[in-house]
Amino acid sequence: MIGINEFALRLPTALGMLAVVWIVMRMARRAAGEKEAMFAGVCTAFAVGTYLFTRETLHDIWLVLFIVLAMHALLEWYRDPQRSWRHALLFYVACAGAVMTKSLIGILRPPAIAPTPPAITIDIRNLLKLLSLSFSSY
Repeated sequence: MIGINEFALRLPTALGMLAVVWIVMRMARRAAGEKEAMFAGVCTAFAVGTYLFTRETLHDIWLVLFIVLAMHALLEWYRDPQRSWRHALLFYVACAGAVMTKSLIGILRPPAIAPTPPAITIDIRNLLKLLSLSFSSY
């Protein structure tokens, strides 16, 4: 079953994509609700980028997985009033995984995205905390 065949080639990409869909659904469920989570999961699963990543068996889906995981950890950290280190550690681990998959793209994307939510809502106190969290990964 596992050997040198097409199934063995496509299995890691498919599992990575399933993980991305699960994390997106989990984020949407926390932010909006059950119906919206299902809609977000279906849209993610059937997006054009998803089709292209899995059809050509590119390893870019792993970069997407680690960035989505970093954003999930960031969302959980931002919503947690105690600012748990567990979420910050998951953010750092996801950034490390993104670096391992795509080098500089992986180290620049998550810390660049991190300050966006409080900057939009003009939450200066949390913006400074997020800047210290995101740029301490350098």
